[in-house]
Order: sequence, then structure tokens, then C-alpha cells
Amino acid sequence: MYVWRSVYKKPQVTYISIVVPRTKQQRYDNSRSRNNYNSNRNNGNNYHSQNLHPDDVNHNNWKTMFNQFLNPQTVENLLEKSQLYRGVIRINRVNRGEAYVTSDELDSDIFISDTRDRNRALEGDIVAVRLKDVDRVWQTKKDREQARRILRNNGDDTAPDEVNEDSGKPKYAGEVMSIVTRVENMVHPGKLSINISTGTNNKDSKERKVSTPQDPRIVWFRPSDKRTPFIAIPIDRAPHDIFLNEEYYDKVVMLARITHWPITSKHPFGVIERELGPVGDIKVETDAILADSNVSDIPFTDVALRGLPPPTWAIPQSEIDKRRDLRKEMIFTIDPPTARDLDDAVHIKTLDDGNFEVGVHIADVTYFLRPNTPLDTEAQSRGTSTYLVDRVIPMLPSLLSEKLCSLNPDSDRLAFSVIWKMDPKGNISDTWFGRTVIRSCAKLSYGDAQSVIDGDGLPSDVQITSHSPTKVQDAIFDFFRLSQKMRKRRYENGALSMFSVKLCFTLNKNGDPETAEQYDIKEANRLIEEFMLQANISVAEKISESLPDSALLRRHDPPIPRRLDAFIQTAEELGCEIDGSTAGSLQESFEAIKDPLVKMVVLLLAIKPMQRAKYFCSGTISEEKYLHYALNVPLYSHFTSPIRRYADVMVHRQLQNALEGKDEMNKKDIHKIAKNCNRKKDGAKLAQDNNIQLYLAKYLHNLEADKKDIVRLAIVVSVNKTSYNVYIPEYGLEKRVYMDSLPLTGFEYTKGSLTMFWKRGVMPSRDLEEKLYEQPRQGDDYSDTSEEEDEEDEAAKDQAAVEKAFSDMTLKEPPKPMVAKSDSSELDESRCMQRVHVFTNLDVKLQVNMLVSPPIINIYPLNPFM
Repeated sequence: MYVWRSVYKKPQVTYISIVVPRTKQQRYDNSRSRNNYNSNRNNGNNYHSQNLHPDDVNHNNWKTMFNQFLNPQTVENLLEKSQLYRGVIRINRVNRGEAYVTSDELDSDIFISDTRDRNRALEGDIVAVRLKDVDRVWQTKKDREQARRILRNNGDDTAPDEVNEDSGKPKYAGEVMSIVTRVENMVHPGKLSINISTGTNNKDSKERKVSTPQDPRIVWFRPSDKRTPFIAIPIDRAPHDIFLNEEYYDKVVMLARITHWPITSKHPFGVIERELGPVGDIKVETDAILADSNVSDIPFTDVALRGLPPPTWAIPQSEIDKRRDLRKEMIFTIDPPTARDLDDAVHIKTLDDGNFEVGVHIADVTYFLRPNTPLDTEAQSRGTSTYLVDRVIPMLPSLLSEKLCSLNPDSDRLAFSVIWKMDPKGNISDTWFGRTVIRSCAKLSYGDAQSVIDGDGLPSDVQITSHSPTKVQDAIFDFFRLSQKMRKRRYENGALSMFSVKLCFTLNKNGDPETAEQYDIKEANRLIEEFMLQANISVAEKISESLPDSALLRRHDPPIPRRLDAFIQTAEELGCEIDGSTAGSLQESFEAIKDPLVKMVVLLLAIKPMQRAKYFCSGTISEEKYLHYALNVPLYSHFTSPIRRYADVMVHRQLQNALEGKDEMNKKDIHKIAKNCNRKKDGAKLAQDNNIQLYLAKYLHNLEADKKDIVRLAIVVSVNKTSYNVYIPEYGLEKRVYMDSLPLTGFEYTKGSLTMFWKRGVMPSRDLEEKLYEQPRQGDDYSDTSEEEDEEDEAAKDQAAVEKAFSDMTLKEPPKPMVAKSDSSELDESRCMQRVHVFTNLDVKLQVNMLVSPPIINIYPLNPFM
């Protein structure tokens, strides 16, 4: 018998377990399938002795939906011959049928055209890809889009020229031949349902019902992340009361895990792991975000914690004797006021020849974190600390991160230091690396340092030991003057600065956000940034020289060419001349834009072509790919934050090896660590961004609850055929406004503008939008609607195959918009006509839907004809 244990606790009913009888053969088959799949997820593709992947076994000779996976040895052989290419797969958020694979061996991403070519790969998997004829793939894509357009327009292809555009044509196309490594321990948040729910772009309205068989064998799990397909849950792996309490389960967030994905099914199979709690609850939604980002929020194991020193630990004199003693130097930290893990400190002093000695001192985590210990293994697995609005999920236990390693004031601490000799212009003439012991004299905040820069001196409540406040102030001024010259020279040498907005919140005693505002970056932030950048560059140069084939470095690829070309074309249409040949020329183009509004929009649009920086092992790619595009430096690494980044821990170890003249580290091990650090850093960044959006939604929802209409200024940043995007500067929020969510009698699109004809006196709102959505939304520039419907159709077919009792699904065809003529004016009162284009300023109303997971911030432009 199989026992499913439930943790579900609801009013009036508590469910402990359910026993579902199964035959001995069923137990054996299911156990074998689960064990094989889990082994594959944890160890890479372990196949049967016949070299057949367990998911590719087809005992009943059913129709196959995908190609069989190649066996691991064949994959390795083909990778070595460059007949296959290894890379990480990213699924398109808008059109989930499409994906891209980034491979270090190629100069551009590989386009994966559809779900069949994706071959069961999920977001973040490392896959092996075979290249296909890009012209054929692209033509197939255009044919598919044209067919969808004809279907939407009742058989009338009104814009045949649009599908013949090749502006977005990729350089490479391919198909996944093997999943080399699945993302480990991945669970998915979402909702469980008997039927297949079809959400709109608001993800909250209607359902398409599919008839339920008398003896159901599966129910459906719909992940919150739309890039993850529906998961078929065998009924014995789901809550036993799902058919009695479907309404309850529609209001709770659950976690599911994929167990296997047969070659005969369009959808994977899985199990329900546990219930997180009610939709909209901040803690529940945060837990869902962490799960979806593959961030583990569990305590450190007892085995790992046994490797810590006692809390009363003090630096042995024998260790001090091995190090450069800097405890008499005027060293201090500058961090956010709430920081508790202080991993960098600085000092500066004027030399007799008029030059400066400048030191950057980083917490010596590697003294405590020894290689191959349980604590080191756990830190490597975590990869990075994750910073949420209300807390930090640390990479290291608090005894290290907040106490023994943290460079707290008036405490002796072990450090790894970089000390330069600089001239008054910030040019370096000499560099020293080594382990030190330091004693910080002050914990300064960015605000404290900014007060000095502004000429107001240090605040009276700042505590300084062993040194005078006047000398600390003088040091801050010296740092500021040097940093200005270094920053100016860096941009003159071709560095690029990108636009970003970070929100910060104040929370009440219940943990709810009371205020939301942009984090203000001032000169004090940039002061510290400049010296941390230089420390990272100096260390990268040292370890790459000493360990040419195994240095852990960080690179930043140039923008994706097809996206960069599209951005440049859009900017030119807006009247801005953009030179995208280098990072420096791009920066010069931005600086040449004098209008602040235009510049903001262009900088916002420029983010889309950019790629993420990533760690790599120096011996695994050619040297011309080492470049960090945004910084425009040939070598870069991460050294300055070992308390919160495992990559920095490895760089510390490599720097020590370089100073001691030790041999190279194992290249394969460093490559593996680099890949893991990339995955963990991306996951932490995703969790942080989504957590900020969650708290913004909660903050706005609280404002609404106080019966306040939330009206804010928005700027139109792009215009499409049936929608336009607006940006709300106050919250750094970009959202899309769909024509079919507004009370219009019609609209028309001309290149660069949308003309709308409003219903007089009717204000857009979420309630009105839900009524409008009784008809399916018209697709927007091949939006995710058709893809979502395709997926639901396939899910229905899967259920029909499993249940052998499903009826076909029929969809209503979307109505065509009413088209009217307009003149060139922005507003025409007599016809209730409004025209918008890029740079149009609008007042918009924000409404939050907390009944979906994750919560959604809806934006509606105000009707100017009320």
C-alpha cells in the first residue's frame, strides 16, 4: 500500500493520511520510474543498461511526443566534436513555446522554436543541443504565426506582410538532444485543480471546464511560473479531498515536484509536496517565490554547525604573527545603516611623496571555512545570501556572517587585503596582496559619509574609537576626490552605466509595508563602489596570471545582437542616434541625450538587449571572451564579498595559492563551481526582485483598503498593435495596457501610435476588465494567449489519453476590434478620441489583485472623457 501523508489543516476538518491500494506490479513500476528519474535529476542522465532513458520507455507503443534522449556517452562524444553544444536553456516569458540556449562555444544564443524541439527541458536546465537549419526553423515559425493570425481574424489574414519580417531572426537554431543536468531539488508553487483553468493576462478570471470522468486518475497542477507546463498529478499523489473541496484548493498555494516526463506525454507527471497557505499572504507568497527561485530557506545542519568555533573565539597570537598587523591604521566601514554582515573596510593615508596608500580589507572567511568540510559543502550549495525585504537568507551561519567574520568596529578581525600606492589622480603604481589583522574604528553608514561629502561633517551620534572624527572626515574627503577621478577615467575608457531603480520599504510591527520609496544612490555609495571595483580588477589580474587555466573570473557578454539592433532602430525612431558598437560608444550616446524624459525612456529600453554577467573558469573558454562588457575591462572577478558569495570564497583561496606559488586548481572543479554560483546568483536575484514586487503589491493593496484611489503619473515607453507599455517612475514599474481591457468603442494602430475611441463616462477598472474578458483576449503581437491555449489543449488531450473519457475542447474566436478614423490631435472631445505615442504622459490608476498567486498590480489609464 502507498501512504500519502497530508499536512492540510482547515477549519472543521484535519486530514492525516489516506491509503490507496495498488497492485504489487503497480508499486514496482511506479517505484522504478521514480527512482530512475530522481537518480537522473541528481546525477545527470543515468540510463538503463540498454542506454535508454527511463522517461523514453514506451511499453505500450503509444504515440511519442518528443525525440528520445541520447545516451550520456554519445552526448559527450558529440560535444567534443562540436556536433552538439552544451548550454543553459531560458524559456521565453511571453511566448512559452520558444526558448534560447546560451552556449560558451558559440557567439550567439541558439533559438529553440517550439516545445517539441525543447524536448522536455525546463527553465535553467543544462542541455545538449543539435543545430538545425535556421532558415527552415524561422520559416516554420512565421508560417505558424500566420496561421494563428488567420484563425484570430476569422480566416482573413489582414496583415500578411508582418509575418515576413526577419528583423528578429536568430543566428542559430536547434533542438535539445539531451538534458545533461536538471536543476536540483526543484519544486514549483502553484494551484491544484480538477479542471484546466484558463487565466487571462490578469491570470484571475474565467475557467474552461473539461468534463470530469467518473473514475478520475489525475488532477492538474498549474504552476505560478507560466514557463513551467501543467503537471499531471496521479490521484494517489494528490490530497484525497480534492473533489470535495475544490473551492478551498483554488485559494491556497501548493508546492509540486515533477517526478517523470514520459516521451508519450505532452506534460510531466508529479506529486504534491505540501501546502504553503492562503493566496495573498505575504509569508506564503514569499515562500512560493523562494521555491520558484530554487532558494533554500532551511536552517544549517547540525553537522555543518559543528565545524564552527565557539562564540567566545579570539584570534590566536600565532595567527597574528603570520599576518601584516594593521590594527593601528585608521580603518573603517561604510555600509547601509541596517547592514549586519560587514565584509569590507577601507583606509587611506597620505605618504611623504604626496601619493596615497589606499587599502581595501575584506573579511577572511576562508580562515574559518576550510575546503571539503561539511560547512564548506553547505555554503557552496547555497552559493549566495539572498536579501529579501524583511530578512536575509544567509550563505554562512550568523556566528560567522554577523560576528566572527563581520568587520565590526572596535574588534580585532582577520582580513585579506589589497593595498595600493596611488597618485592624486587615482593611478596605481604598486599593489600589495596579503592576509592581515585589522581593527575598524567606526561603522559608518552611507548617510554618514554623505554628510561629510556635503560639508556637514559626521553626525554627532557616530561612534569612533582610537582616532579623531576630524581625521576620519579628512579620509572620507580623500576617498571622495580619488573616486571621482577614478570614475571619470573609467567612463572615458569605455565603461557603461545602466538604468536601474531599487525600492525600499519601511515595515510596521506586523511586517506590513508602511512606505515605499526609491533607494537613493549618492556619492558615498559610488565612493565605495569605485574601490571595490578596483580591488576586484586587481585580484583578477593576479589570479589569472598565476592560475591561467583555473582562475575563477567573471565576464559580461556584449548585448544580444538581434535585440540591440531592434533597440537602436526604436531609439532612432524616437529621434535618438545610438552607436552600439562598444559599451563606451553606447554610454556616449546616452550622455548625448539632453532631454531627461527621453533619456530615461531610452535607458529603460536599453536594458532589454543586455545579458547577465556570469562566473567562468579561465581555462574553459578563449581569452577574447574574458571581457567584462559593461566595465570594459579584460579581466574581472569577485573578491570583496565572501560573507555572502561563495565565488568570492573561491577567489580568496585562489589568491592565497597565487601568493604561495601553488599549482593550478582542478579546472573541472572550478568550472562546476562557477556554474553553480551562476545558478544560485540568478535565483537569488529573481527571488529578491519578485519579493520587492510582492511587497509593493501589498503596500498598494493597503492603500486601496484605506479607500484611496491610487493615481500616479506614467510615461508611455513603447506602442504595439493592440497594447502599449507604460512606466511609473515613482515605483520603477513597467506594465502593459491592453486595448481589450479598456472601455473602448474602437482603436486603430499606426506606426508609433495608438488611437483610442473611449466610451464616454466609463472608467477602466479590474471589475470592468473581468466583464470584458468573457470573450477571449485578442492576441497582442503573438502574445502568450495562443501559447497558453495551446498548452491547455494539449493538457486536455493528455488527460483524455489517461482517462480515456474527455470530450474535445472548443474555443470562442476573439472579436475583431472596431476600427475608426482619426485626425492628428492628441484629444478630440467630440469623438472621445485619444492618441498615445512614446513619451506621452498619462495618469493611471493602480489596482491590486491579491486573490491570485503571485499578486498582480493592474494598471488602467484614466478615461479623459469622464
